[in-house]
Amino acid sequence: MKPFILSLFIWVGFCLPQFVIADSTVNDISILFTYTTSAAIEAGSPKVLKDRIDRGISQINQRLQGHHIDWQIRAIAEYVEIEYEAIQEAQLDDFLFQISRQNRAFNKVHGFRKKKKADLVCVITSGHQIAMLHEQEQFLLCHHSRIDQAEGFQQLLAELMGSAPLRIKEIAPRIAMLGEQLKSVNASTGAHKTRLLDPMKAPTPAPVQIHRPQQAAVYTIESFLVHPNADNTLGEMKLNYSCSESIPIQVKVHGKENKVQGFEHMLIPGQTELTLGSLPIASQDRFVLTIHTKEVASYIVP
Repeated sequence: MKPFILSLFIWVGFCLPQFVIADSTVNDISILFTYTTSAAIEAGSPKVLKDRIDRGISQINQRLQGHHIDWQIRAIAEYVEIEYEAIQEAQLDDFLFQISRQNRAFNKVHGFRKKKKADLVCVITSGHQIAMLHEQEQFLLCHHSRIDQAEGFQQLLAELMGSAPLRIKEIAPRIAMLGEQLKSVNASTGAHKTRLLDPMKAPTPAPVQIHRPQQAAVYTIESFLVHPNADNTLGEMKLNYSCSESIPIQVKVHGKENKVQGFEHMLIPGQTELTLGSLPIASQDRFVLTIHTKEVASYIVP
């Protein structure tokens, strides 16, 4: 599900007529808070983030209690720290999509979530202006400066759970079971450095620049050929393929005297052929197709 931006909902939905709940039992929805190292640096420290989160949760729970709603928000005591830089607006959708997928670069977050049986994961980020997003009613994303503000984290939960009391009572039981329904998480190579820690004791992380590993998108290379013209001076490169995601490729041409030329292109889902014509070639030139730094096909001009 593609994440969508929330901007029009506020917590005033709780200002509806109150009703009394006979059962005094208070149920909880547990949240595993995850922050990027960049967010902790911008905020000042992991402890500052925790203080903001505690204020936001306290305000939410007071409003729930004030309207006799038998649900409370509970933060898992330990937080998850992801070594990750600031995120720009153009990267938000992809970041949330990637972090919500198991067995990829963020698989350790899923592992910690399962260990703690957390119903939701809230990722605290930095670098963008958009306040919040959520994906599949399980992963929340919020800018660190909005986590304790009414238009931030509270608004995000209000939309996720429904701003009206009856809506919350309808949705909350299902959300509260998410942590118990989590499946096992397998290890993944190239996962981001991630750790579970006490935010009250964790030091402010050092700045880092992440070189994100390429994700192994599903693709098939069916053929990779170069068709020379009559005098063998120009050629047409033809690549037949299929893929599930857009994939950047690189083609290098190794010529005489160890001269190397190259160009980049994209494989597009739904398309099956990439053709590039009028390429200068010579006999014994070697064309090499590389995807995610791996050589996947080559062709030597006869």
